[in-house]
Amino acid sequence: AVGALEPGANGLAQVRGMMRLFGEAFEDPDRYTGEPPGDAYLQALLANPAFIAIAAVAGQQVVGGGRVGGAAQRQPGARRARLHA
Repeated sequence: AVGALEPGANGLAQVRGMMRLFGEAFEDPDRYTGEPPGDAYLQALLANPAFIAIAAVAGQQVVGGGRVGGAAQRQPGARRARLHA
């Protein structure tokens, strides 16, 4: 299934799954999971209408995804933004 991520436990789990997938795909797991953003930051990002994240899910596993429009902002104190597609 493919769909837009929304705030809530399911969207949070899927965005974290996307971050793990990106780390594996781009052979840079530290960039995507080394200093993960907090739940509150990710929930606010998912609630932002300027940020749209799409995930492809097989069962409970994220197998693809990306973002459309908008841009991830840096979490306060983070060295860099964490969601890039």
